[in-house]
Amino acid sequence: MKKKTCLSSRPSMQKLIAVASLSAALLCGLHATPALAETTDTSTVSAPESTSNSYSSWKKVGGKFYFYTKDGTILKSQWITNGSHQYYVDETGAAVSGFYTTPDGKTWYFEPSEIDINSPYAFPSPAEYGLFYILENKSTPNYHYTYYYVDKDNGLIKNNWVKTDKGWSWAGPDGRFTEGWFTDPNGKIWYLIGKTDSDVPVIAKSAPVDGKLYFFDTSTGLLRNSWVNMGHGVEAWYWAGPDGAAVSGWFKTPDGKTWYADPEDYNEVVMGGIDIDGKYYFFDHSNGLVTHGWIEDDGEWAWIETVGSVYSGWKHMPNGKWFYFGETEFPMINKDFVYTTYSFPVLKKGVFTISSGTYYVDVNNGMTANSWVQLPNGGWAWAQSSGAFASGWYTTPNGKTWYFDPSDPQHPALIGDAEINGQSYYFDSGYGLLKNGWIHRADGSWSWANSDGSLYSGWKHMPNGKWFYFDTKDSKHRMLVGVIQIPSGTYYIDESAGMTANSWVQLPEGGWAWAQSSGAFASGWFTTPNGKTWYFDPAKPSHPAYTGEHTIDGKDYYFDESYGLARNQWITRSDGVRRWAGPDGVLTEYKR
Repeated sequence: MKKKTCLSSRPSMQKLIAVASLSAALLCGLHATPALAETTDTSTVSAPESTSNSYSSWKKVGGKFYFYTKDGTILKSQWITNGSHQYYVDETGAAVSGFYTTPDGKTWYFEPSEIDINSPYAFPSPAEYGLFYILENKSTPNYHYTYYYVDKDNGLIKNNWVKTDKGWSWAGPDGRFTEGWFTDPNGKIWYLIGKTDSDVPVIAKSAPVDGKLYFFDTSTGLLRNSWVNMGHGVEAWYWAGPDGAAVSGWFKTPDGKTWYADPEDYNEVVMGGIDIDGKYYFFDHSNGLVTHGWIEDDGEWAWIETVGSVYSGWKHMPNGKWFYFGETEFPMINKDFVYTTYSFPVLKKGVFTISSGTYYVDVNNGMTANSWVQLPNGGWAWAQSSGAFASGWYTTPNGKTWYFDPSDPQHPALIGDAEINGQSYYFDSGYGLLKNGWIHRADGSWSWANSDGSLYSGWKHMPNGKWFYFDTKDSKHRMLVGVIQIPSGTYYIDESAGMTANSWVQLPEGGWAWAQSSGAFASGWFTTPNGKTWYFDPAKPSHPAYTGEHTIDGKDYYFDESYGLARNQWITRSDGVRRWAGPDGVLTEYKR
């Protein structure tokens, strides 16, 4: 089995249209133009001289038609024009029918009437001019159309070329248009054929005869030992052999070049590649069979290793560069006009993935190794010394650590925040994995990278003695700032100073809280280091200090903004009412 499996040297659809057009051309031919004078145009020449008499008439006598003048004379041996038709009467005066040669030696054709001579509607046979046919054996399955041409001046054309709107035909010694093979008086060989059995046989540009295809030049006739392009706007080449027939199979041209005419494709000569019995061959448009080296078509490249083979896999070229040739599917339309695909090993370009990994090949420089590769989507991958893209954790030769996404076939390097196996990391676009230090993001947030690059979570005691808290619930473990609530309590963290301890904290909503030595805000009764007692609201997450008069556990107390719990003193409220704060701070009486 032979099947074209390479990159076509022509667009597939155009080629198939050309094949379809060729099929039509094999039947009808493309009309050639022999270098001979054309017959006279029947629309402009004069008819043979004749006699016409409006007072004369035809009479039927003994099964023949005669033309009588007004005085009863029978016209003989002359042309007669009656109405729009011309007739000829012989030496007896009878109107002739069929082929007839007049005394001047010219042959004419008078179309016989199909009406019975005894019918009142019968009429004599008028002269036929121009192209006409006679249907022979019309009552049998073997009927045949025989064509002739009658010139108005010269009669039936014989032994000469005839040009009609159908093309060039040859009128033989009896005027019959020749069909099939014909050698003209100049020794040129032609083949005359019609599109159908009822068409005029004209010289063909190509013709199938006895299972062989022949070609003809408009000037020289049958072509031998020459190239023929039958593509009708696209290239479709054939080689006419010594006998003029299109060669089939392997052949060599006189210049010694080797070619292949595909018998499964109307013997069209392969220009490009073809699979023959499991072996691949490529034919250059100018040089024929390629025995070794690069082949290219429509931007795709392949490598011929030896005659009949195309290389597949990695190839180490003599210049030291590596290239990979892998199976690629190409759409096509086969000779049956069916859409299909075929696979063929062509040069893989750019980023591609095969069983051994992902690679980048430049058409000029070959495989990339030990280098960054920018991916089509804008990301970056690292080509190792083997050329295969790194996947997972990898340290580049400059000592920087990266993580290349194994879930993506192109293995792009992760940039920015990334979660790997449940652990959070951060990769800088210039430095790779960040370790042992602060991470400051574009959104202003901060995280801390451990020695292994993982992001710290929870409380962190920094070398400078400051405490910071990194959110355990956040996948990026960003540092929390301001007043924060965590399971261990409420805290205040300054972006620069870290956790606040043993100090007052002004709350965002107003009021104050006390950060204990642990940093956790005091809740409930608490005495600050200066000996002042306060009550910090346990019902509120931020635990603000009470100020003014409040009831705690059913007892009233008063807290001064500066001194805290009032004891052993009168308290004057804003409404003028005075109350006494006892030694425990409980307000015991009212006084105006």
